Parts: sequence; C-alpha cells; structure tokens
Amino acid sequence: IVIGSIHSRFKMDIEQMTERLSRAFDNPHLHVWGHATGRLIGEREPYALHMEKLLDKAAARGVAIEINGSPDRLDLSSNHTRMALERKIKLMLSTDAHSVTQLDNLRFAVGTALKAGVTRQAVLNTLPLPAFLHTLKHMRH
Repeated sequence: IVIGSIHSRFKMDIEQMTERLSRAFDNPHLHVWGHATGRLIGEREPYALHMEKLLDKAAARGVAIEINGSPDRLDLSSNHTRMALERKIKLMLSTDAHSVTQLDNLRFAVGTALKAGVTRQAVLNTLPLPAFLHTLKHMRH
C-alpha cells in the first residue's frame, strides 16, 4: 500500500493531522508514504504536521517516503529529504505522472534527491525488480 496524505474537507490542527498520519504507519500493509505534506503549489498549503515526529515513526515502522517530482507538488522538500536520510528511511522517486507527457517529471524528483545528498542506495526504485519486491516485503518493522 502507498498512501498519500489524507485530504480532509475539514481543517485539522497540527496535532490531529500528525496523529492521523501516525496511525496510518501502524498498518502493516503500508510501505510508502506519498504526497507527504499534501501541498499543491499555488493551490494548497502543506498540511500542518510535526514532520520530525512522523519521520521518526516512519523510520521505526520501516515505511519509505516518496519524493514526488510533479511540478505541482515537489514534495518532499530537500530539507525533509535530508531529515529522512538522517533516519535511514528508504525513498521512492516518483513522477506522479497522470499521462506519458508527465514522465519527464522524474528529473525534478532526482534534482530534489541530489540537492539533499541522496545516494542510489537510499532509493528503492533503483533496485532490480526482484530485490525491490524483496525489500518491500521485508522492510516493515
């Protein structure tokens, strides 16, 4: 399972959003946290959440995090990506493509990763398919 941050028609405060996402990390089928801050550049601000607390929980549970290359999202930031690396959290680089014309968005995810100092070893989707599937199956704590 990959989750994106939880959209809500109702505003949640920082504690409520942090707790809601934290509970999601307890689901043993969750492998990747996508759209981590939920931002849409120029449309929606990032969710109020305690990123450090959520990164700690992701690390404790073995949940990877997406670096989204969509120019509308660019989510995780390079700062949050560095924080994830400090916790040895695995990453997934994504185009967030909804059509083949958006596949080139991967360059933005790669750019964020490089700016944060990400190495190939931290990126799950650099693995050959058998190793990728094996890692997903065994990374949960």
